[in-house]
Amino acid sequence: MSTAPTVRLPPVDELRAGELVLRPWRPEDVPVLQSLVLRNLEHLRPWMPWVAAEPARIEDRYALVHRWDELVREGTDWICGVFVQGEAAGSSGLHQRRGPGVLEIGYWLDQGFVGHGIASATAHLLTTFAFESPDTAAVEIWHDRANARSRAVPRRLGYELAAEVPADEPLAPGEEGVNCIWRMTRSRWQEQQHRFDPTVLPAA
Repeated sequence: MSTAPTVRLPPVDELRAGELVLRPWRPEDVPVLQSLVLRNLEHLRPWMPWVAAEPARIEDRYALVHRWDELVREGTDWICGVFVQGEAAGSSGLHQRRGPGVLEIGYWLDQGFVGHGIASATAHLLTTFAFESPDTAAVEIWHDRANARSRAVPRRLGYELAAEVPADEPLAPGEEGVNCIWRMTRSRWQEQQHRFDPTVLPAA
């Protein structure tokens, strides 16, 4: 589902928690992003439908990052690199595609960074950031029901499983076609955000 933006995000250069930094992708990051995607194609293929169109030309990756930069400047979406101790570990962001006042968190990690709490810390930072806008009524995380790793992130942060609905988009090979929709409201986040400390990541 695609909807017109209703949330205006504040201008922020980066979000930081301990060794974790989230910041919008920049044109000079494109070679790093290209390498990150290409070395993780088989790791991402089961769960990310967009991998079917890979490998993309680096010229197309520059165009994509340019479009992301426009969205960040407009304050609509916030697409960012995930960096741990300065090393690119994945990509994430806030997207307006689930209805008025709703922001959706998306994320993926390099296979070498999976299992260390980085996705949960990233989602924690982005949830807090999302509610800095008074326009945000709720934040959602969607994942296929078969994706156990993605399920662990919203559960760990105290999101509520709001619904399970049939997917209406192309499926990746590992997906069963049922979307789990996890939702966080502003009032619930005030109660739940302290259950996870994004500044403390398990040792690799």
